[in-house]
Amino acid sequence: MRSRRGVVALSVGLLSSSILLSCSAGSSSSAVTESQPVRTPSASAPSPKPSASASASAEDPHPPDARRGCMAHGEHYEVGAKIPSMDDGCNTCFCSSSGHIACTLLNCEIQIQQPVRFEPGSSALDKDDRALLDEVARVLKDQARDYRLKLVGHSFKREAGGEKLSKARATAVRDYLVKAGIPEADIEVVGVGSTQPIGDDAANERRVEFKLEKR
Repeated sequence: MRSRRGVVALSVGLLSSSILLSCSAGSSSSAVTESQPVRTPSASAPSPKPSASASASAEDPHPPDARRGCMAHGEHYEVGAKIPSMDDGCNTCFCSSSGHIACTLLNCEIQIQQPVRFEPGSSALDKDDRALLDEVARVLKDQARDYRLKLVGHSFKREAGGEKLSKARATAVRDYLVKAGIPEADIEVVGVGSTQPIGDDAANERRVEFKLEKR
C-alpha cells in the first residue's frame, strides 16, 4: 500500500475529506436566512404575540424575536452580530433583524487537494484511488456543475515512458470518472511527464492532479 499525505487546507469550507471550498475576495451573493430553533429569552423582553405563520410552524416552536437575538452553538448573539462559530470562510453568518441566523455565500472555488498516486511504471488504479474518484465524481455532480475538469498526469524522472506514461495515468482517471457519470466532454487530459516535480519523493511525483476551471 503506497503512502498518502493528508490534505492541506488553507482557507476552507470542507465538502469531504479530500475536497474543499477555498474562498477568494469578491462580491457576495444574496443572503440566505436559516431558522434558528432555540432562543434565549431576555428577562425584560415581553413574550411575542404569535402570528398565524408562527403558530402553524411545527419546525420552529420558538418564533424569532429581534429583541432576543440568536443562539448559535450555545452562545447568544445580538442582532447584527457576526457569528464566527458558523463562519467557515465561504459563508459569513450573522444574527438578522428577524431573529434568524442569516448567511451570505462569498465568491468560492472548489479545490480537489488530494492527487491520485501510482505505483512505479503503472497507470492502474487501486482500491484507494477508486474510493477517492467516487468522492470526486459525487462532488463534481452535486457541487461543481459549472466547472470543467483538467487532469494533469505526472511521472518520476527515472520512470520509463515519461510523458506517455503520465498521460496514460490521467487517461485512466478520466475513464473512471466517465464511468461514474461525468461527461467526457467536461474533462481535459494532459500528460507533462517529469517537467513539474514537487520534491524528491518519487511516490509524490507519480500522480494525477485535479484542476477545476470555471466554464
